[in-house]
Amino acid sequence: MEDRQQWLSIAAVVLVIGGLGYFLYQRSKQAEPTNNNLGEGVEIEQKANQLLETMNIDVPEGVDRANLEDVSGGDGTGVATRDMVNGKFVHSVIAALPDPEAGMFYEGWLVNTVTDDVVSTGTFRIAKGGFILDFTSSTDLTDHNQVVVTLEKVDDGKPETHVLEGTFK
Repeated sequence: MEDRQQWLSIAAVVLVIGGLGYFLYQRSKQAEPTNNNLGEGVEIEQKANQLLETMNIDVPEGVDRANLEDVSGGDGTGVATRDMVNGKFVHSVIAALPDPEAGMFYEGWLVNTVTDDVVSTGTFRIAKGGFILDFTSSTDLTDHNQVVVTLEKVDDGKPETHVLEGTFK
């Protein structure tokens, strides 16, 4: 009888330790970030860096940078920068996108996500194997933290089909 109680005690301790170990293992798995979210962010960063390297462009230290993600279902990518230089707002975007259909063009936009103010930064030009946009303004637009690239059919100052999006941090 004493042997039986001893075995039951040992079995209970093993079950408690095993249960505690399993609980801690499951809890640690829940605390880890999902690989999908982490992978997407890393993939966007890698694509953006590869684009900069391909186009032989260096982003200077201290310049705000936003990586642009394709939101149209394609595999485009881009990098946007902004800075204040000698009292002027300077903004550039480089993008790897397919050539637009005849009669269509890419346009850049800056969006203030608090006030919903949208400013066109102009149309893209083909250069260095991708698309480039350069924009300068005497108005400080650093409060416009979102960058949008659209595919346009009509030059009417209204954003059409969103292709790339990103946010300055």
